[in-house]
Amino acid sequence: MTDLAPLHSEDAERSVLGGLLFRPALIGTLTIEVRDFYSPRHQAVFEAMRNLDATTQAVDPMTVAEELRRMGRAAAVGREGDPTALAYLMDLELSCPSPENVERYVKDELHWYARKRAVVSVLSDLHQRAIRSERESG
Repeated sequence: MTDLAPLHSEDAERSVLGGLLFRPALIGTLTIEVRDFYSPRHQAVFEAMRNLDATTQAVDPMTVAEELRRMGRAAAVGREGDPTALAYLMDLELSCPSPENVERYVKDELHWYARKRAVVSVLSDLHQRAIRSERESG
């Protein structure tokens, strides 16, 4: 399998999540999927935000931390000494340079990298199939 790690931007992912924590009303207006985030930590945070938004609950660091706990993912999101993930979520909220630009971060960064990873994944799969086919016929 191809290493997809270079095909993401940690800063862009943090900026998007931070902007959504700062302006949770944007969650329902943006086209974002969990898979658009490369980092499993960020996937979990976004999934928790989306769960809260879907049930019209407040989305803030405290409620997201609680939702992560309910999902059994808080320890995976939090840093050492932060098993609730609250400190990490508060850092995320502060990491967005400008909440007004969240839509641009999603379109120009998050989606761009997600599309590149999808293309690389498909090409890698096709490559593996070609190798298997060659071995089976040879």
